[in-house]
Amino acid sequence: QTGDIIHRIKGLPGIIKDLEFSPDGRWLAAGLSGNNGVRIFDTGGWGETKKLEEYESDVYNIAFKPGGGLATVSYDGNIRLYNNRFELIKHHSYPPNHEIYSLAFNPSGNLLAIGYSDIAETTEIEVRDGSNLSLLFKPSIAEMVNGTLNKLSFSADGSRLYGAGSFSKIRFRKQLDDCCSLLNNAGKGNYTDL
Repeated sequence: QTGDIIHRIKGLPGIIKDLEFSPDGRWLAAGLSGNNGVRIFDTGGWGETKKLEEYESDVYNIAFKPGGGLATVSYDGNIRLYNNRFELIKHHSYPPNHEIYSLAFNPSGNLLAIGYSDIAETTEIEVRDGSNLSLLFKPSIAEMVNGTLNKLSFSADGSRLYGAGSFSKIRFRKQLDDCCSLLNNAGKGNYTDL
């Protein structure tokens, strides 16, 4: 409410790439650079509760799952899914040319959207099962042929998936336009440029 510093956590082993609070405010997760993984802090006393250390590169995004647990994406090419005790329950590996960058759970926690930061010939988003990471569908954004929608968020009611980034509708065009797009029906429907 005031902006006053109420606590400072010092001595983290790497640069912070992402910070996320759990929906209930009980946990703070820090995604770190290099192979330093993720640190989980209890906001009641600000002590370190858990170290998630099975990483080989930067952790660029963390998403807490509604109802407990979290998911992470790392430049080591993996999505990792954890239960409410922060134990690894599933991971999915990508080919080396896929730089996975962001992820977002829908409000019910059954869908997990994945965005990329690599510039490829085809823009792509994936929506995976929030409990086992199986691929459910890829939203249709065929007109975006060059660029990325690398920041994702579901609407509060879960009916829309938003993606932000840069893209072109002309293949191999070097100048990309900043954009924010809305995908209806939780990503299954048509999209609109905002």
